[in-house]
Amino acid sequence: LMEELQKPDMHHEEVRVKVIDILTNVQNPKVVHAYLNLLKDDSESREIKGRVLRSLYHLGKLDHYWEKHSFGRSYMLQILEDLFQKTHSDPYLQKWLIMNIFVHKDSYQVVPFFLEIMESGDRELRSICLRSCMMFEDPEIVHYLYPYLQDEDPRIKGHALIAMWRFADKKVLRDVIRQLIYQPEEESQIAAIYAIGETKDHESRSLLPAFLHSPRKTTQLHALVALTKLGEKMYAEHLVHFILTEDSQIAQTAYRMLERLPVDIQERIQERIHAAV
Repeated sequence: LMEELQKPDMHHEEVRVKVIDILTNVQNPKVVHAYLNLLKDDSESREIKGRVLRSLYHLGKLDHYWEKHSFGRSYMLQILEDLFQKTHSDPYLQKWLIMNIFVHKDSYQVVPFFLEIMESGDRELRSICLRSCMMFEDPEIVHYLYPYLQDEDPRIKGHALIAMWRFADKKVLRDVIRQLIYQPEEESQIAAIYAIGETKDHESRSLLPAFLHSPRKTTQLHALVALTKLGEKMYAEHLVHFILTEDSQIAQTAYRMLERLPVDIQERIQERIHAAV
């Protein structure tokens, strides 16, 4: 499979995507060498690079593999950081690059990388960094993230809240959710709705149903997804409607959001979509 993956002229891109998915499931860390060749190749497609980065992130066995392959780990991190510098105009690749750098670097090396982006990065990069902080097991991260709960940008505030959820005072964080959700601006409401879904905060669940009747379709969509994340599978049926809508922008947004749902719900929605098509 590794050999076939590196033959772009021999296979349709969709076939290569399937190969990457299989390799992710196989969980053989030696695939990293084939992946790095694809990431280094400037002519390789964005879709393949994105899939490779997602696969790298989900290769759980790499943790033990790096213990005896320090040179390979260093080489991979260098490639990731070089690609990060080259892809500033592509938020999707930047997201997966940051997440990989966070998960494959030693924690003490990640902190300066994180602080540098939070100081000099744009809004998108700062949001990605805060989302990636969810992988840390260090309670002291709360001290670094508290200032971002006061950020003027509701999106930054919401992602900081999510990153702190496991370790900070829940009462304080729920107050922030309520501050955001009662603002008239859609962006603030969505930041709060997204935070409830990501943290699976059942105590804040009662705030969500009102937004199912919002005049704003995007807000309705986020409320549906948040409720589905909380385990209320009945709302998955409504997501199918959004994906099949004639509004292409809403449909694309809804489809992208599926990857944040539990796998069984994703599969059920995919089956409904295929049947409808």
